[in-house]
Amino acid sequence: MRKFTEHAHACWVVAVALSLFGLIATVGYVGAADPLPFQARFAPGWSVEVLGGLSSAAQDQAGGVRQRAQWKGLDGMAILELSCAWLSADEHPDLVAQLTKISGGLADGYSKLGLAVQTSASRTLSRGDRTWLAVDLRASDGNGPRLAQTVAVTSSTRCFMTATLSGTPQAFKAQASELEPVLDHLRLD
Repeated sequence: MRKFTEHAHACWVVAVALSLFGLIATVGYVGAADPLPFQARFAPGWSVEVLGGLSSAAQDQAGGVRQRAQWKGLDGMAILELSCAWLSADEHPDLVAQLTKISGGLADGYSKLGLAVQTSASRTLSRGDRTWLAVDLRASDGNGPRLAQTVAVTSSTRCFMTATLSGTPQAFKAQASELEPVLDHLRLD
């Protein structure tokens, strides 16, 4: 799929990994003239921002749009990000292949950070008016668990959609129940 070039995919993996560790300070915002192709509702306590592009890299700005919600608490930080990669009228992404590519890229990125990664088998989620394909990743180092993450993908006529819930193990456990209501109420144009 042309929206997920190797370079864009690598940038996306790095951006997600860095944001989980609180290292991304600023990214470009989508202006009011750039409507989101989806509508999402987040629970109180989540700080939500709209981000331009598939990553913060300049070459990815025209490829799609993201919405990121952050939750910070005594248990750490969790991030729930919704990404839409624009599709042309004739594109029909293979969800299994794309989820495998995304989860493999994330696992490789975490491994490069010195983390050991366990990836679950994929599963199907029927949420809202969509069927999603999802996988769970758990990353640890010699001191124990460091990161928990769920990645889910689906598509519409306009975009390939990725929903990612990531966080420290404690924050992820505290907020894991938030992913399904977001997907239940997500409306794709």
